[in-house]
Amino acid sequence: MGPWQFTPWALQYVIGGVLSLAVSLYIVSRSRETKSYWVFFAFGLSIALWLFFIFLHRIAPTSELSKWFFRFGLFFLTVAHPFLLFLVLYLRKERRVWILSIVPAFVVAFIGAIRAPFDIVWASPALGWSYKFSPYFGWFYTLFQVGYMIAILSVGVFLIQKARTRILRRKYVIILSSYIIFYCAGMAVTQFLLQFNPTFPPIAGILLILEFLFIAYALALPIERIVPSKPLDKLARAYLNFLRIFQDKIPGKELGESSFRFDEYVEAIGLTNVILPGSGELVFDVDGLTNMDIGHLPDTILRTVKEYDWARETTNAFSSVFAMTYQTLSLKSEDTADEWFDQMLKRHGTFLAEQGILAAMPKQVKIPKILKKLQSGRIYLFQEEKPAEAYQLVKETLRYGFASLCISKLHPGKVKERYDVGKDSILWLTFEKGERTISPKDIDKLNKTVSEFVEGTRPGIVLLDCLDQIKFANGFQKSLAILKDLRNLCSKNDSIVLISVNPEMFEKQELQAIEKGLKEVKTE
Repeated sequence: MGPWQFTPWALQYVIGGVLSLAVSLYIVSRSRETKSYWVFFAFGLSIALWLFFIFLHRIAPTSELSKWFFRFGLFFLTVAHPFLLFLVLYLRKERRVWILSIVPAFVVAFIGAIRAPFDIVWASPALGWSYKFSPYFGWFYTLFQVGYMIAILSVGVFLIQKARTRILRRKYVIILSSYIIFYCAGMAVTQFLLQFNPTFPPIAGILLILEFLFIAYALALPIERIVPSKPLDKLARAYLNFLRIFQDKIPGKELGESSFRFDEYVEAIGLTNVILPGSGELVFDVDGLTNMDIGHLPDTILRTVKEYDWARETTNAFSSVFAMTYQTLSLKSEDTADEWFDQMLKRHGTFLAEQGILAAMPKQVKIPKILKKLQSGRIYLFQEEKPAEAYQLVKETLRYGFASLCISKLHPGKVKERYDVGKDSILWLTFEKGERTISPKDIDKLNKTVSEFVEGTRPGIVLLDCLDQIKFANGFQKSLAILKDLRNLCSKNDSIVLISVNPEMFEKQELQAIEKGLKEVKTE
Protein backbone atom coordinates (compact mmCIF):
# COMPACT_ATOMS: atom_id res chain seq x y z
CA MET A 1 0.00 0.00 0.00
CA GLY A 2 1.38 3.39 -1.04
CA PRO A 3 1.24 6.66 0.89
CA TRP A 4 -1.94 8.73 1.27
CA GLN A 5 -2.14 11.42 -1.41
CA PHE A 6 -2.90 14.74 0.31
CA THR A 7 -4.02 16.85 -2.63
CA PRO A 8 -4.96 20.56 -2.45
CA TRP A 9 -8.26 20.02 -4.30
CA ALA A 10 -9.39 17.51 -1.67
CA LEU A 11 -9.43 20.13 1.11
CA GLN A 12 -12.73 21.53 -0.19
CA TYR A 13 -14.47 18.31 0.91
CA VAL A 14 -13.20 18.60 4.48
CA ILE A 15 -14.22 22.26 4.71
CA GLY A 16 -17.63 21.54 3.18
CA GLY A 17 -18.20 18.55 5.46
CA VAL A 18 -17.31 20.44 8.62
CA LEU A 19 -19.50 23.39 7.61
CA SER A 20 -22.56 21.30 6.74
CA LEU A 21 -22.20 19.28 9.95
CA ALA A 22 -21.82 22.45 12.03
CA VAL A 23 -24.91 24.07 10.49
CA SER A 24 -26.95 20.90 11.02
CA LEU A 25 -25.89 20.59 14.67
CA TYR A 26 -26.65 24.26 15.28
CA ILE A 27 -30.16 23.98 13.82
CA VAL A 28 -31.12 20.83 15.76
CA SER A 29 -29.70 22.26 18.99
CA ARG A 30 -32.12 25.20 18.73
CA SER A 31 -35.11 22.92 19.28
CA ARG A 32 -34.44 19.24 19.87
CA GLU A 33 -38.14 18.43 20.29
CA THR A 34 -38.97 19.71 16.77
CA LYS A 35 -39.10 16.77 14.36
CA SER A 36 -38.42 18.82 11.22
CA TYR A 37 -35.10 19.94 12.72
CA TRP A 38 -34.03 16.30 12.98
CA VAL A 39 -34.96 15.76 9.33
CA PHE A 40 -32.78 18.75 8.45
CA PHE A 41 -30.01 17.24 10.60
CA ALA A 42 -30.29 13.96 8.62
CA PHE A 43 -30.00 15.98 5.39
CA GLY A 44 -26.92 17.87 6.61
CA LEU A 45 -25.31 14.75 8.10
CA SER A 46 -25.72 12.89 4.79
CA ILE A 47 -24.05 15.76 2.93
CA ALA A 48 -21.21 15.87 5.47
CA LEU A 49 -20.59 12.11 5.31
CA TRP A 50 -20.60 12.20 1.52
CA LEU A 51 -17.99 14.98 1.55
CA PHE A 52 -15.79 13.17 4.09
CA PHE A 53 -15.87 9.89 2.14
CA ILE A 54 -15.12 11.67 -1.15
CA PHE A 55 -12.18 13.34 0.57
CA LEU A 56 -10.87 9.87 1.54
CA HIS A 57 -11.65 8.59 -1.96
CA ARG A 58 -9.49 11.34 -3.50
CA ILE A 59 -6.47 10.81 -1.23
CA ALA A 60 -6.58 6.99 -0.76
CA PRO A 61 -3.26 5.15 -1.16
CA THR A 62 -4.69 2.51 -3.55
CA SER A 63 -7.40 2.35 -6.22
CA GLU A 64 -9.16 -0.51 -4.40
CA LEU A 65 -9.43 1.48 -1.15
CA SER A 66 -10.47 4.56 -3.12
CA LYS A 67 -13.26 2.52 -4.72
CA TRP A 68 -14.65 1.49 -1.32
CA PHE A 69 -14.61 5.07 -0.06
CA PHE A 70 -16.39 6.16 -3.23
CA ARG A 71 -19.10 3.50 -2.75
CA PHE A 72 -19.80 4.82 0.77
CA GLY A 73 -19.84 8.37 -0.55
CA LEU A 74 -22.24 7.39 -3.33
CA PHE A 75 -24.66 5.97 -0.74
CA PHE A 76 -24.82 9.21 1.25
CA LEU A 77 -25.02 11.39 -1.88
CA THR A 78 -28.00 9.33 -3.05
CA VAL A 79 -29.99 9.76 0.18
CA ALA A 80 -28.97 13.35 1.01
CA HIS A 81 -31.30 15.48 -1.09
CA PRO A 82 -34.28 13.09 -0.76
CA PHE A 83 -34.08 14.11 2.92
CA LEU A 84 -34.52 17.67 1.67
CA LEU A 85 -37.75 16.58 -0.08
CA PHE A 86 -38.88 14.92 3.17
CA LEU A 87 -38.09 18.16 4.99
CA VAL A 88 -40.05 20.52 2.72
CA LEU A 89 -43.05 18.17 2.80
CA TYR A 90 -42.86 17.98 6.60
CA LEU A 91 -42.60 21.75 6.96
CA ARG A 92 -45.96 22.21 5.31
CA LYS A 93 -47.80 19.45 7.16
CA GLU A 94 -46.66 17.01 9.86
CA ARG A 95 -47.47 13.60 8.44
CA ARG A 96 -45.58 10.36 9.07
CA VAL A 97 -46.44 9.17 5.58
CA TRP A 98 -43.88 11.63 4.16
CA ILE A 99 -41.12 9.26 5.27
CA LEU A 100 -42.08 7.12 2.29
CA SER A 101 -40.57 9.82 0.08
CA ILE A 102 -37.05 8.68 1.01
CA VAL A 103 -37.65 4.94 0.63
CA PRO A 104 -36.80 4.81 -3.13
CA ALA A 105 -33.59 6.72 -2.41
CA PHE A 106 -32.43 4.17 0.16
CA VAL A 107 -33.22 1.31 -2.23
CA VAL A 108 -31.18 2.91 -5.02
CA ALA A 109 -28.45 3.89 -2.54
CA PHE A 110 -27.97 0.31 -1.33
CA ILE A 111 -27.98 -1.06 -4.87
CA GLY A 112 -25.59 1.64 -6.05
CA ALA A 113 -23.22 1.24 -3.12
CA ILE A 114 -23.00 -2.55 -3.58
CA ARG A 115 -23.27 -3.08 -7.33
CA ALA A 116 -22.73 0.26 -9.11
CA PRO A 117 -20.32 -0.33 -12.05
CA PHE A 118 -17.63 2.36 -12.22
CA ASP A 119 -13.89 2.69 -12.75
CA ILE A 120 -11.42 4.40 -10.45
CA VAL A 121 -8.74 6.32 -12.34
CA TRP A 122 -5.75 8.33 -11.23
CA ALA A 123 -6.30 11.93 -12.37
CA SER A 124 -3.11 13.72 -11.27
CA PRO A 125 -1.03 14.39 -8.14
CA ALA A 126 -2.98 17.63 -7.65
CA LEU A 127 -6.41 16.00 -8.02
CA GLY A 128 -5.93 12.50 -6.67
CA TRP A 129 -8.26 9.65 -7.65
CA SER A 130 -11.34 10.19 -9.83
CA TYR A 131 -14.17 7.98 -11.11
CA LYS A 132 -16.15 7.14 -14.22
CA PHE A 133 -19.57 5.41 -14.27
CA SER A 134 -20.48 2.83 -16.87
CA PRO A 135 -22.79 4.46 -19.48
CA TYR A 136 -26.00 2.60 -18.57
CA PHE A 137 -25.62 3.18 -14.82
CA GLY A 138 -24.75 6.83 -15.42
CA TRP A 139 -28.05 7.34 -17.29
CA PHE A 140 -30.02 5.39 -14.68
CA TYR A 141 -28.53 7.45 -11.84
CA THR A 142 -29.18 10.70 -13.69
CA LEU A 143 -32.86 9.83 -14.24
CA PHE A 144 -33.19 8.92 -10.58
CA GLN A 145 -31.74 12.29 -9.51
CA VAL A 146 -33.96 14.16 -11.99
CA GLY A 147 -37.05 12.52 -10.48
CA TYR A 148 -36.21 13.80 -7.01
CA MET A 149 -35.26 17.21 -8.40
CA ILE A 150 -38.72 17.56 -9.97
CA ALA A 151 -40.39 16.54 -6.71
CA ILE A 152 -38.34 18.98 -4.60
CA LEU A 153 -38.88 21.84 -7.04
CA SER A 154 -42.64 21.18 -7.18
CA VAL A 155 -43.02 21.15 -3.40
CA GLY A 156 -40.71 24.17 -3.07
CA VAL A 157 -42.78 26.23 -5.50
CA PHE A 158 -45.94 25.19 -3.62
CA LEU A 159 -44.42 26.40 -0.32
CA ILE A 160 -43.45 29.71 -1.89
CA GLN A 161 -46.99 30.21 -3.15
CA LYS A 162 -48.51 29.31 0.21
CA ALA A 163 -46.16 31.52 2.27
CA ARG A 164 -48.28 34.30 3.78
CA THR A 165 -45.49 36.79 4.36
CA ARG A 166 -42.60 38.30 2.44
CA ILE A 167 -39.81 37.05 4.72
CA LEU A 168 -41.07 33.47 4.75
CA ARG A 169 -41.43 33.58 0.98
CA ARG A 170 -37.89 34.94 0.75
CA LYS A 171 -36.58 32.08 2.91
CA TYR A 172 -37.96 29.48 0.54
CA VAL A 173 -36.90 31.34 -2.61
CA ILE A 174 -33.29 31.47 -1.36
CA ILE A 175 -33.26 27.81 -0.30
CA LEU A 176 -34.83 26.65 -3.57
CA SER A 177 -32.60 28.90 -5.69
CA SER A 178 -29.43 27.67 -4.00
CA TYR A 179 -30.58 24.09 -4.52
CA ILE A 180 -31.25 24.73 -8.23
CA ILE A 181 -28.05 26.67 -8.93
CA PHE A 182 -25.48 24.78 -6.90
CA TYR A 183 -26.90 21.25 -6.84
CA CYS A 184 -29.25 20.74 -9.77
CA ALA A 185 -27.19 22.77 -12.26
CA GLY A 186 -23.72 22.89 -10.70
CA MET A 187 -23.45 19.24 -9.65
CA ALA A 188 -24.99 18.05 -12.91
CA VAL A 189 -22.41 19.94 -14.97
CA THR A 190 -19.56 18.75 -12.73
CA GLN A 191 -20.58 15.08 -12.95
CA PHE A 192 -21.08 15.38 -16.72
CA LEU A 193 -17.59 16.81 -17.23
CA LEU A 194 -16.01 14.19 -14.96
CA GLN A 195 -17.61 11.38 -16.95
CA PHE A 196 -15.95 12.62 -20.15
CA ASN A 197 -12.74 13.85 -18.55
CA PRO A 198 -11.80 12.35 -15.15
CA THR A 199 -8.94 14.85 -14.91
CA PHE A 200 -11.38 17.79 -14.80
CA PRO A 201 -10.85 19.73 -11.53
CA PRO A 202 -13.50 18.58 -8.97
CA ILE A 203 -15.58 21.45 -7.52
CA ALA A 204 -18.40 19.49 -5.83
CA GLY A 205 -17.20 20.45 -2.36
CA ILE A 206 -17.12 24.14 -3.30
CA LEU A 207 -20.66 23.91 -4.69
CA LEU A 208 -21.92 22.29 -1.48
CA ILE A 209 -20.21 24.96 0.63
CA LEU A 210 -21.99 27.67 -1.34
CA GLU A 211 -25.34 25.84 -1.10
CA PHE A 212 -25.06 25.56 2.68
CA LEU A 213 -23.97 29.18 3.09
CA PHE A 214 -27.07 30.37 1.26
CA ILE A 215 -29.29 27.98 3.21
CA ALA A 216 -27.74 29.22 6.46
CA TYR A 217 -28.42 32.81 5.39
CA ALA A 218 -32.07 31.96 4.61
CA LEU A 219 -32.50 30.27 7.97
CA ALA A 220 -31.06 33.30 9.76
CA LEU A 221 -33.73 35.63 8.37
CA PRO A 222 -36.02 36.76 11.23
CA ILE A 223 -39.70 35.89 11.33
CA GLU A 224 -42.32 38.62 10.87
CA ARG A 225 -43.67 40.50 13.82
CA ILE A 226 -47.39 41.13 14.22
CA VAL A 227 -48.31 44.82 13.89
CA PRO A 228 -51.64 46.46 14.74
CA SER A 229 -53.77 47.94 11.98
CA LYS A 230 -54.81 50.87 14.20
CA PRO A 231 -54.66 52.05 17.85
CA LEU A 232 -55.77 49.34 20.29
CA ASP A 233 -58.05 49.20 23.28
CA LYS A 234 -56.93 47.23 26.36
CA LEU A 235 -58.35 43.86 25.26
CA ALA A 236 -56.91 44.13 21.74
CA ARG A 237 -53.54 45.16 23.20
CA ALA A 238 -53.60 42.11 25.49
CA TYR A 239 -54.36 39.83 22.52
CA LEU A 240 -51.58 41.38 20.44
CA ASN A 241 -49.05 40.88 23.24
CA PHE A 242 -50.16 37.27 23.77
CA LEU A 243 -50.06 36.41 20.07
CA ARG A 244 -46.58 37.88 19.67
CA ILE A 245 -45.29 35.76 22.56
CA PHE A 246 -47.23 32.71 21.32
CA GLN A 247 -45.70 33.11 17.86
CA ASP A 248 -42.22 33.53 19.34
CA LYS A 249 -42.52 30.30 21.40
CA ILE A 250 -43.53 28.04 18.49
CA PRO A 251 -40.57 25.76 17.63
CA GLY A 252 -39.22 25.79 14.09
CA LYS A 253 -38.40 29.44 13.34
CA GLU A 254 -35.18 28.82 11.42
CA LEU A 255 -36.80 26.48 8.90
CA GLY A 256 -39.97 28.55 8.59
CA GLU A 257 -42.04 25.70 10.03
CA SER A 258 -43.27 27.94 12.86
CA SER A 259 -45.02 30.23 10.36
CA PHE A 260 -47.05 27.35 8.95
CA ARG A 261 -47.79 26.07 12.46
CA PHE A 262 -48.79 29.57 13.57
CA ASP A 263 -51.32 29.70 10.72
CA GLU A 264 -52.74 26.35 11.88
CA TYR A 265 -53.01 27.50 15.50
CA VAL A 266 -54.59 30.81 14.48
CA GLU A 267 -57.19 28.87 12.50
CA ALA A 268 -57.80 26.45 15.39
CA ILE A 269 -58.22 29.30 17.85
CA GLY A 270 -60.58 31.11 15.49
CA LEU A 271 -58.51 34.21 14.74
CA THR A 272 -58.16 33.91 10.96
CA ASN A 273 -60.13 37.15 10.55
CA VAL A 274 -57.84 38.94 13.01
CA ILE A 275 -54.31 37.92 11.90
CA LEU A 276 -53.97 38.90 8.24
CA PRO A 277 -50.98 38.84 5.84
CA GLY A 278 -49.77 42.34 5.04
CA SER A 279 -46.90 43.94 3.14
CA GLY A 280 -43.97 42.22 4.79
CA GLU A 281 -45.63 41.56 8.14
CA LEU A 282 -48.63 40.04 9.84
CA VAL A 283 -51.36 42.56 10.58
CA PHE A 284 -53.49 42.42 13.71
CA ASP A 285 -56.91 43.62 12.53
CA VAL A 286 -58.68 45.23 15.46
CA ASP A 287 -62.00 45.36 13.60
CA GLY A 288 -61.87 41.60 13.10
CA LEU A 289 -61.54 41.11 16.86
CA THR A 290 -64.40 43.53 17.58
CA ASN A 291 -66.82 41.52 15.48
CA MET A 292 -66.02 38.19 17.16
CA ASP A 293 -67.48 36.34 20.12
CA ILE A 294 -64.80 37.38 22.62
CA GLY A 295 -66.14 35.00 25.26
CA HIS A 296 -65.45 31.97 23.06
CA LEU A 297 -61.83 32.81 22.17
CA PRO A 298 -60.22 32.18 25.60
CA ASP A 299 -61.76 28.70 25.67
CA THR A 300 -60.23 27.71 22.32
CA ILE A 301 -56.90 29.28 23.28
CA LEU A 302 -56.82 27.32 26.54
CA ARG A 303 -57.48 24.05 24.72
CA THR A 304 -54.48 24.74 22.48
CA VAL A 305 -52.21 25.94 25.28
CA LYS A 306 -52.96 22.86 27.42
CA GLU A 307 -52.06 20.53 24.56
CA TYR A 308 -48.44 21.67 24.04
CA ASP A 309 -45.71 22.01 26.66
CA TRP A 310 -44.04 24.94 24.88
CA ALA A 311 -47.38 26.80 24.76
CA ARG A 312 -47.62 26.76 28.55
CA GLU A 313 -44.84 29.33 28.58
CA THR A 314 -47.38 31.83 27.21
CA THR A 315 -49.80 31.61 30.15
CA ASN A 316 -48.40 34.72 31.81
CA ALA A 317 -49.32 36.79 28.74
CA PHE A 318 -52.64 34.98 28.44
CA SER A 319 -53.52 36.06 31.99
CA SER A 320 -54.08 39.60 30.73
CA VAL A 321 -56.29 38.33 27.90
CA PHE A 322 -58.36 36.30 30.35
CA ALA A 323 -58.78 39.14 32.85
CA MET A 324 -59.52 41.74 30.18
CA THR A 325 -62.13 39.44 28.61
CA TYR A 326 -63.95 39.32 31.95
CA GLN A 327 -63.75 43.09 32.34
CA THR A 328 -64.97 43.69 28.77
CA LEU A 329 -67.93 41.34 29.26
CA SER A 330 -68.76 42.97 32.60
CA LEU A 331 -69.18 46.32 30.83
CA LYS A 332 -72.12 44.77 29.00
CA SER A 333 -73.48 42.84 31.98
CA GLU A 334 -71.97 41.59 35.23
CA ASP A 335 -74.22 38.54 35.08
CA THR A 336 -72.84 37.72 31.60
CA ALA A 337 -69.26 38.08 32.84
CA ASP A 338 -69.89 35.92 35.93
CA GLU A 339 -71.62 33.25 33.86
CA TRP A 340 -68.70 33.20 31.42
CA PHE A 341 -66.18 32.97 34.28
CA ASP A 342 -68.12 30.08 35.86
CA GLN A 343 -68.08 28.18 32.56
CA MET A 344 -64.32 28.74 32.21
CA LEU A 345 -63.78 27.39 35.72
CA LYS A 346 -65.82 24.28 35.00
CA ARG A 347 -63.82 23.57 31.84
CA HIS A 348 -60.34 24.72 32.84
CA GLY A 349 -60.47 25.57 36.55
CA THR A 350 -57.53 23.52 37.77
CA PHE A 351 -55.30 24.64 34.86
CA LEU A 352 -56.19 28.29 35.40
CA ALA A 353 -55.33 28.01 39.09
CA GLU A 354 -52.07 26.08 38.62
CA GLN A 355 -50.74 28.43 35.93
CA GLY A 356 -51.47 31.53 37.99
CA ILE A 357 -53.98 32.86 35.48
CA LEU A 358 -56.65 33.39 38.14
CA ALA A 359 -54.26 35.64 40.07
CA ALA A 360 -54.70 38.30 37.38
CA MET A 361 -58.46 38.49 37.87
CA PRO A 362 -59.98 41.63 39.42
CA LYS A 363 -60.16 41.49 43.22
CA GLN A 364 -63.96 41.48 43.29
CA VAL A 365 -64.09 38.19 41.40
CA LYS A 366 -64.73 35.27 43.74
CA ILE A 367 -62.45 32.31 43.10
CA PRO A 368 -63.58 28.96 44.60
CA LYS A 369 -61.50 27.89 47.57
CA ILE A 370 -61.18 24.37 46.18
CA LEU A 371 -59.05 25.66 43.28
CA LYS A 372 -56.71 27.32 45.74
CA LYS A 373 -56.62 24.35 48.10
CA LEU A 374 -55.73 21.46 45.77
CA GLN A 375 -52.77 21.34 43.39
CA SER A 376 -52.24 18.86 40.58
CA GLY A 377 -49.43 16.37 41.05
CA ARG A 378 -49.92 16.25 44.82
CA ILE A 379 -51.14 13.56 47.22
CA TYR A 380 -53.15 14.61 50.28
CA LEU A 381 -53.53 12.62 53.51
CA PHE A 382 -56.70 12.99 55.61
CA GLN A 383 -56.78 11.52 59.09
CA GLU A 384 -60.50 11.22 59.84
CA GLU A 385 -62.78 8.61 61.39
CA LYS A 386 -65.03 8.70 58.33
CA PRO A 387 -63.91 9.93 54.89
CA ALA A 388 -66.47 12.75 54.80
CA GLU A 389 -64.05 15.61 54.12
CA ALA A 390 -62.22 13.74 51.35
CA TYR A 391 -65.48 12.87 49.57
CA GLN A 392 -66.68 16.46 49.94
CA LEU A 393 -63.55 17.65 48.12
CA VAL A 394 -64.18 15.13 45.34
CA LYS A 395 -67.74 16.48 44.94
CA GLU A 396 -66.45 20.05 44.70
CA THR A 397 -63.80 19.21 42.11
CA LEU A 398 -66.41 17.60 39.83
CA ARG A 399 -67.93 21.07 39.31
CA TYR A 400 -64.68 22.23 37.69
CA GLY A 401 -64.05 19.61 35.06
CA PHE A 402 -62.40 16.87 37.14
CA ALA A 403 -63.02 13.17 36.59
CA SER A 404 -62.94 11.04 39.72
CA LEU A 405 -62.00 7.51 40.71
CA CYS A 406 -62.98 6.45 44.24
CA ILE A 407 -61.62 3.17 45.60
CA SER A 408 -63.66 2.35 48.69
CA LYS A 409 -64.13 -0.41 51.24
CA LEU A 410 -67.84 0.49 51.28
CA HIS A 411 -70.43 -0.80 48.84
CA PRO A 412 -70.92 1.74 45.98
CA GLY A 413 -74.56 2.12 46.95
CA LYS A 414 -73.62 3.17 50.49
CA VAL A 415 -70.99 5.61 49.19
CA LYS A 416 -73.57 7.23 46.92
CA GLU A 417 -76.10 7.40 49.72
CA ARG A 418 -73.73 8.85 52.32
CA TYR A 419 -71.56 11.16 50.21
CA ASP A 420 -73.60 11.78 47.03
CA VAL A 421 -70.91 10.53 44.65
CA GLY A 422 -71.87 8.80 41.40
CA LYS A 423 -71.65 4.99 41.50
CA ASP A 424 -69.95 4.87 38.10
CA SER A 425 -66.81 6.45 39.56
CA ILE A 426 -66.54 3.99 42.49
CA LEU A 427 -64.54 0.76 42.67
CA TRP A 428 -65.35 -1.54 45.56
CA LEU A 429 -62.41 -3.11 47.42
CA THR A 430 -63.82 -6.47 48.44
CA PHE A 431 -63.22 -10.21 48.26
CA GLU A 432 -66.56 -10.56 46.50
CA LYS A 433 -66.35 -10.92 42.72
CA GLY A 434 -68.09 -8.38 40.54
CA GLU A 435 -67.74 -6.06 37.54
CA ARG A 436 -66.37 -3.05 39.45
CA THR A 437 -64.60 -4.79 42.31
CA ILE A 438 -60.96 -5.27 43.27
CA SER A 439 -59.65 -7.82 45.75
CA PRO A 440 -57.59 -6.29 48.58
CA LYS A 441 -54.84 -8.79 47.71
CA ASP A 442 -54.78 -7.95 43.98
CA ILE A 443 -52.18 -5.19 44.18
CA ASP A 444 -51.28 -5.40 40.49
CA LYS A 445 -54.88 -4.79 39.41
CA LEU A 446 -55.17 -1.88 41.81
CA ASN A 447 -52.03 -0.22 40.45
CA LYS A 448 -53.07 -0.88 36.85
CA THR A 449 -56.55 0.58 37.41
CA VAL A 450 -55.21 3.78 38.96
CA SER A 451 -52.45 4.07 36.33
CA GLU A 452 -54.90 3.76 33.42
CA PHE A 453 -57.19 6.34 35.00
CA VAL A 454 -54.57 9.03 35.69
CA GLU A 455 -52.83 8.52 32.34
CA GLY A 456 -56.06 8.76 30.36
CA THR A 457 -57.91 11.44 32.33
CA ARG A 458 -56.86 15.05 32.91
CA PRO A 459 -57.64 16.63 35.24
CA GLY A 460 -58.24 13.59 37.45
CA ILE A 461 -58.68 13.01 41.16
CA VAL A 462 -58.31 9.65 42.95
CA LEU A 463 -59.68 8.92 46.43
CA LEU A 464 -58.58 5.90 48.44
CA ASP A 465 -60.43 5.26 51.73
CA CYS A 466 -59.45 1.60 52.22
CA LEU A 467 -55.78 1.65 53.18
CA ASP A 468 -56.59 -0.21 56.39
CA GLN A 469 -58.16 -3.09 54.42
CA ILE A 470 -55.11 -3.25 52.14
CA LYS A 471 -52.88 -3.35 55.24
CA PHE A 472 -54.83 -6.22 56.83
CA ALA A 473 -54.70 -8.23 53.58
CA ASN A 474 -51.07 -7.60 52.59
CA GLY A 475 -49.21 -6.21 55.58
CA PHE A 476 -48.18 -2.65 56.35
CA GLN A 477 -45.04 -2.54 54.21
CA LYS A 478 -46.92 -3.48 51.04
CA SER A 479 -49.62 -0.92 51.78
CA LEU A 480 -46.91 1.72 52.24
CA ALA A 481 -45.39 0.73 48.90
CA ILE A 482 -48.78 1.24 47.24
CA LEU A 483 -48.95 4.80 48.60
CA LYS A 484 -45.50 5.56 47.20
CA ASP A 485 -46.61 4.23 43.79
CA LEU A 486 -49.67 6.48 43.95
CA ARG A 487 -47.47 9.44 44.80
CA ASN A 488 -45.28 8.83 41.75
CA LEU A 489 -48.27 8.29 39.47
CA CYS A 490 -50.02 11.49 40.48
CA SER A 491 -46.82 13.52 40.21
CA LYS A 492 -46.06 12.14 36.75
CA ASN A 493 -49.58 12.69 35.38
CA ASP A 494 -50.53 15.94 37.18
CA SER A 495 -53.36 14.20 39.03
CA ILE A 496 -54.56 14.63 42.61
CA VAL A 497 -54.75 11.74 45.08
CA LEU A 498 -56.68 11.89 48.35
CA ILE A 499 -55.89 9.28 51.01
CA SER A 500 -58.41 9.06 53.86
CA VAL A 501 -57.34 6.96 56.84
CA ASN A 502 -58.94 6.32 60.20
CA PRO A 503 -56.08 6.90 62.67
CA GLU A 504 -57.66 4.38 65.05
CA MET A 505 -56.86 1.63 62.54
CA PHE A 506 -53.10 2.34 62.51
CA GLU A 507 -50.34 2.35 65.08
CA LYS A 508 -48.75 5.71 65.79
CA GLN A 509 -45.46 4.66 64.20
CA GLU A 510 -47.34 3.47 61.11
CA LEU A 511 -48.95 6.88 60.66
CA GLN A 512 -45.54 8.49 61.03
CA ALA A 513 -44.12 6.09 58.44
CA ILE A 514 -46.95 6.95 56.03
CA GLU A 515 -46.27 10.67 56.31
CA LYS A 516 -42.51 10.18 56.03
CA GLY A 517 -42.86 7.82 53.06
CA LEU A 518 -44.99 10.25 51.10
CA LYS A 519 -42.61 13.11 51.91
CA GLU A 520 -44.27 16.02 50.06
CA VAL A 521 -47.65 14.99 51.37
CA LYS A 522 -50.15 17.70 52.27
CA THR A 523 -51.65 16.53 55.57
CA GLU A 524 -55.15 17.70 56.44
